[in-house]
Amino acid sequence: MRASAAADHDSSLVEDLFRSRDRLRQQRSKFQDQQAAARQQRDAAIEARASIETANARQRDLLSQVKGQVASLMAEDQKRRDDEARRAAIARTSLRRQSLGPGLARLHEGSILAQ
Repeated sequence: MRASAAADHDSSLVEDLFRSRDRLRQQRSKFQDQQAAARQQRDAAIEARASIETANARQRDLLSQVKGQVASLMAEDQKRRDDEARRAAIARTSLRRQSLGPGLARLHEGSILAQ
């Protein structure tokens, strides 16, 4: 009877061992699947980050170009306004000389009024 009980106990231990091995294999497989999924998520996040950084760099370049163009247009506009003001001043001076006549224009050029 003792031998039979010991054999039953041994048999039970062997069954427990096989069940434990099966559970371990299942857990290992599940863990490996989770690990693979985590690697895929990490790789996707790395790709997304690289894509975002590339897009940000493009946006910075575009912004820099636009700022340069705006500065150039503003400088051109200022030059145009300065040129117009200069031409208007020359025209006013010319009209003043014409209205004063030749003798008074020469006199006027040396006076305080010409300043």
